Amino acid sequence: MKRFIIYTLGCKVNQYESCQIDQWLRSQGLTPAPPPANADLAVINTCCVTQTASSKSRQAIRKLQKQHPEATFVVTGCLPAGPVEETADLSAKTVWIANKRQLLDTLHSLLANSRQSNHEIFNKTSSHYKIKHKNNLAAEEIDFTDPFGPLERFSGQTRAFLKIQDGCDAHCTYCIVRKIRTQMWSKPAEMIIEEARALAASGHREIVLTGIFLGAWGRSSACRHRWDPAEPNPLPSLLRQLLTIPNLVRLRLSSLEPGDVTDELIEIYRQYPNLAPHFHLPLQSGSNTVLKRMARQYTAEEFLAICRKLKERLDSPALTTDIIAGFPGETEEDFEKTIEVCRQVEFAKMHIFPFSPRRGTPADQMKPKVPSEVIRQRTKILQQMDRHLQEKFRQRFIGKKVRVILEQTHPPQGRCDHYFTVDCSAAESTGPLSKGQVVYVTVSQ
Repeated sequence: MKRFIIYTLGCKVNQYESCQIDQWLRSQGLTPAPPPANADLAVINTCCVTQTASSKSRQAIRKLQKQHPEATFVVTGCLPAGPVEETADLSAKTVWIANKRQLLDTLHSLLANSRQSNHEIFNKTSSHYKIKHKNNLAAEEIDFTDPFGPLERFSGQTRAFLKIQDGCDAHCTYCIVRKIRTQMWSKPAEMIIEEARALAASGHREIVLTGIFLGAWGRSSACRHRWDPAEPNPLPSLLRQLLTIPNLVRLRLSSLEPGDVTDELIEIYRQYPNLAPHFHLPLQSGSNTVLKRMARQYTAEEFLAICRKLKERLDSPALTTDIIAGFPGETEEDFEKTIEVCRQVEFAKMHIFPFSPRRGTPADQMKPKVPSEVIRQRTKILQQMDRHLQEKFRQRFIGKKVRVILEQTHPPQGRCDHYFTVDCSAAESTGPLSKGQVVYVTVSQ
């Protein structure tokens, strides 16, 4: 095997893990296959958080199998650990791996036997690495270390994602992740700091901390009622250490739950200008009735109180969110409550998801279902509101100078600390602009 491709679907955690696989394959002497060249090895890192995501993962597998007919295919990520019936028609000449330790062992085996025919390779691997749900792993099989090790560089990107946490045991009724990534795991602080130093030294000016339930870093559960109130929150201490790393211009947190935003955390944002004032806080619904059916760990009033506190103590923080439109049982009154919360918070960006039932989750069986046409109408209303609120948030910065890390140069643009994208054609610079460069731009429109 000489050439490989990696195809990634899903979240920032998947993107980080794909970058780890890329780094490891390069260390073994393989090189990426430039399009349209055929690859010898194809690794597909899948997502199945929604029914749509699962369908897209399966479509990607079929498409890539046609494009690379001679390649050995390894499918990893969440789909292999999901419902078996969703992968039943895709198993031919494909190795399915449900956890990363098995993935590394499989890649070792495939490379060691690469001089043999594909038929011989699959005889040796497929029988051993069958699709296996993580819930069925015996205790002695669980390994909490990261077999691929730390990243030295986030290949091809100006921003580097740094995974510090994995797993979720919360009970959100629409989500299948707790059945897929079942083992709670936190990367040790010293390893995080060492990896962040390496990423900053390699030229990444922004690092985004990510995890399946980021606020549960350093804890054994994502369920807040299991947390000991006498124990200090471990996340602020980690942030203080990371924010003193040389050459790290910006640290960003990928997503937090409302309950993660404590006074101590807000104070860190006030103290460190390289901690981006951007909070992604999934609302999902502004109705307490719907939130309860979703089994979310906050009320609409608590969510609003957190947002008010952030806006009072920080200078124009960017508040972004996720919202599900048309959750089972959502009435017109419930929907109006969501609209009202959005009006009050004035989100900088809203990610709108029309409810799609996910097999294997409690919400799939909930009634009454909201008619599909109503879901489409509510989704459209929220999307229109999102466009309006994005523009309103950006207008606050007209005439103000913002710091931008360039993500591309033709045309020059990148994200500012407050998350929105800025045209940097008029950037203050003494020479040619380059990717990853820090520039200052006065927002004009």
